[in-house]
Amino acid sequence: MGYFSNGSEGDDYQAHYCDRCVHWQHENPCAVWGLHLMRNYKDCTNASSALHMLIPRDGIFNAKCLMFWPDAPKETT
Repeated sequence: MGYFSNGSEGDDYQAHYCDRCVHWQHENPCAVWGLHLMRNYKDCTNASSALHMLIPRDGIFNAKCLMFWPDAPKETT
């Protein structure tokens, strides 16, 4: 599952993926991110946790969330 060594690393991941995803709405954030924030400490050593599949790790790095779907670019007028 995604592991972030500090808040800045989590913020960077969120900016790179979450903020650009159709599932992210600031009034109602993505359920994957919410689960990660609530259960990351408990589930980090549980290999059967769904969070290991949703935010996979590639050795040292956090890989793209499997629920990531890029939002359409906003039109500017």
